[in-house]
Amino acid sequence: RILFAFGEDHPCSPFLSALESGIGEALQAGVVKGFPVVDIEVLLLDAGFTNPDFAMMTLKMAAFEATRKGLFEAEPLLLSPIMFVAITLPNEFLGEVINDLNQRRCHIARLWTKDRVTVIEGYVPLIHMFGYATDVRSLTQGRASFTMRFSHYDVA
Repeated sequence: RILFAFGEDHPCSPFLSALESGIGEALQAGVVKGFPVVDIEVLLLDAGFTNPDFAMMTLKMAAFEATRKGLFEAEPLLLSPIMFVAITLPNEFLGEVINDLNQRRCHIARLWTKDRVTVIEGYVPLIHMFGYATDVRSLTQGRASFTMRFSHYDVA
C-alpha cells in the first residue's frame, strides 16, 4: 500500500501517478532474488523538485530508486510457503516415514496410533515436498496416504 503524507495542494500532487508507478515497479521487482515485496506499506512524506519542466519518467525513476534503496536498507527476508501434511500409514513403516520427513525439514506437530495405523501431522516447506507422493508410496509399499494444504509463510 502506498500512502502520501501530503495533500492535493502540494506541488507534486499532479505527479502522484508517476510516483506510484515508480514505487510499485520497485516493489514488484523486489530485492531478494527478484521476488516481489508483499505486506508492506510505503509512506511518502514529501517530494520536491527544482525544475518544474522535468519529465514524468524522471520522477518515476527517482521514486523507483528511492524505494529500492529503502528496501535494501530494510534487509528484507525471503519467505517460503509452509504446507500442513497429514500422513496415514501402517505402523510397520513409521520409522522410515519419520526419517524421510525429518530429511524434508518437517516439524512434526502431532502423531497418534490407533490399532495398526499411525497418523502423522506436521509442517513442511513446500520446496521439500516435490516428489513426496512417489517417495511415500515407495517407503510404504503403496499403503500410505497423505494430504497436503497450504498453512502459512515462514523465513526460507
